Amino acid sequence: MAEAGSIEVALRARIDRLEADLRKAETATKNTSRKMTTNFKAVASSLSRVKVNAAAATAVVVGLSTGAMANLARQAIRTANDLGDIAQKLGISSSALQEFQFAANQNGVAIQALNMGLQRFGRRAAEAANGTGEAKDAIKQLGIQLRDSNGNLRSTEDLFTDALNAIAKVPSELERNRLAFKLFDSEGVGIVNMAGNFEQLRER
Repeated sequence: MAEAGSIEVALRARIDRLEADLRKAETATKNTSRKMTTNFKAVASSLSRVKVNAAAATAVVVGLSTGAMANLARQAIRTANDLGDIAQKLGISSSALQEFQFAANQNGVAIQALNMGLQRFGRRAAEAANGTGEAKDAIKQLGIQLRDSNGNLRSTEDLFTDALNAIAKVPSELERNRLAFKLFDSEGVGIVNMAGNFEQLRER
């Protein structure tokens, strides 16, 4: 009987410890949940600065499951990586590419068309700097300075900006399209639409 009593006491002690641990875990979970909710509300508040309803954004974000949140995080990382890879291939910064893509989207230009146009423009600008290529005469006509004061080819970002600003000043629509085709190939027909408000959209 004494041995059975000892076993019962030891078992009861273990149960008590288990219950205490469970209460601690429950408290920690609640605290974590409250912190996550606070963080999500902060995200929603930030979204409201771009004219997204904060209350609706909070409801959407807080309602996401852990799996959905993880998927969103993975997607965001993939998107950032893809953007970085494309920017590197085009020879421009990721931030500049984001600005260009935003301006393109606002003017109904497909992102793929913009990227392809940028790639061809970079190649044609390099050819023109060596006195060759299809874009040589168009670049000269637009007065685009290809090299910096040290004789180095300027960045695609700066050259693209100068090209759109120069095209915007051409009065004839047909001439703008012709020059854009020389600079960006077939994608120029769409990219030329970005010329009128390019700087304003980059600021946005």
